[in-house]
Amino acid sequence: MIDGIYSITFRGRDDWGMGMLILQKGSILGADSGGAQFDGQYFERGPVVDVKMTMTVPPGATLVQGTKPQPFAYTIPVEIAVLDSLVSRVGAFCDRS
Repeated sequence: MIDGIYSITFRGRDDWGMGMLILQKGSILGADSGGAQFDGQYFERGPVVDVKMTMTVPPGATLVQGTKPQPFAYTIPVEIAVLDSLVSRVGAFCDRS
């Protein structure tokens, strides 16, 4: 089980950003410093964690890879697979039971 509170740091072509994700019982919620929100699910498959979530970008936000601000909110689907061993666990909020 990888339930916990995680910080995220990411870099794009134009900038870098940070945010927070909460993983709990298969659900993911979070936000980043630019106001984008994350909502979705994760599935543990042996040493792999499959993530399926949606990033909702607020009006006027510039993304780190250089996407220009839009006058309306929009969503970006995110699907990734991460090795469990690459997930850094910091703090007392993580439960590995």
